[in-house]
Amino acid sequence: MGKLHPKVAEFKKFVVRHPGIVKEVRSKEKSWQEFFEDWYMFGEEDTMWEKYRSGVEQVGEITTKKDNPKKDSDFMAQILSIVKNIDMNEMQKHISNVSGAIANVQQIIEQFQGFKQNNNSPRMNGPRNPRQPFHYNKD
Repeated sequence: MGKLHPKVAEFKKFVVRHPGIVKEVRSKEKSWQEFFEDWYMFGEEDTMWEKYRSGVEQVGEITTKKDNPKKDSDFMAQILSIVKNIDMNEMQKHISNVSGAIANVQQIIEQFQGFKQNNNSPRMNGPRNPRQPFHYNKD
């Protein structure tokens, strides 16, 4: 067996510290791939991992969390770290693309509205008999 990718090795260490993950995979509630993706996306410090820790660690952390109400500040720290990782140039490109698409849709709607108004105006001006839309000459 070859050398593992560094992230996979790091995930294996994480699983050792969170034995509840193994139990959930064995009971087929979730797959290893799903856990790895969650770990990769949310990180080790996310609150979702608390239920998978061993019992001794959970009791100690529950008492410290009752004494230390930092849950909101942790959430804000997570949001700030996500915002820091956003490439503003890429974001500006996406916003410009969306803005251009909206402008195009608005132009199409305006064209259809103008087309509809142009088609309705001759009908209102000219007298028409609704029973006989076409004029036929008798032979």
